[in-house]
Amino acid sequence: MNRPIQVKPADSESRGEDRKLFVGMLGKQQTDADVRKMFEPFGSIEECTVLRGPDGTSKGCAFVKFQSNAEAQAAINALHGSRTLPGASSSLVVKFADSEKERGLRRMQQVASQLGVISPMTLHLGAYNAYTQALMQQQALVAQSAYLSPVATVAAVQMQQLAALNPSSIIATPIASLTPSSGNEAQRCLALAGLN
Repeated sequence: MNRPIQVKPADSESRGEDRKLFVGMLGKQQTDADVRKMFEPFGSIEECTVLRGPDGTSKGCAFVKFQSNAEAQAAINALHGSRTLPGASSSLVVKFADSEKERGLRRMQQVASQLGVISPMTLHLGAYNAYTQALMQQQALVAQSAYLSPVATVAAVQMQQLAALNPSSIIATPIASLTPSSGNEAQRCLALAGLN
């Protein structure tokens, strides 16, 4: 071998995802110290942070990271749904924090649902099917826009492709509004697609 062997913890272990908890339905008045006090009986806490908005007010949730997975699991078993804290709208939520992959997938699902690109069924089938659906939508767009000039059709199709690959980089302009009848409108389509 030309390279030395590498030994490191698995991704979830190195980031602590198997021992980091999300705590929801906290009262807005609860501090980091209050949350830490609630979770201390279950083990050694490495981190405890109440999430706050830009103005400093609590968002009613926190992250708590234990030294071990067993401690985190014990806290979930004992506290999840066990009580409703003052100022909270429902019972306490205690669960493992989402991994980076899960957060990314949820963000993609939110953007896709806002743009109406992906149906709920597609969300369960994964990114491959989302791409397949985007291609089918692109083909339907080409069929619908047969009366557009060739330049405008290419611009509209490229906008659809960009939206499928990176929805947050596109201004949500309805494709149906891109029906140019003059050179100026074709230029507008090209500008929206980033081609000029």
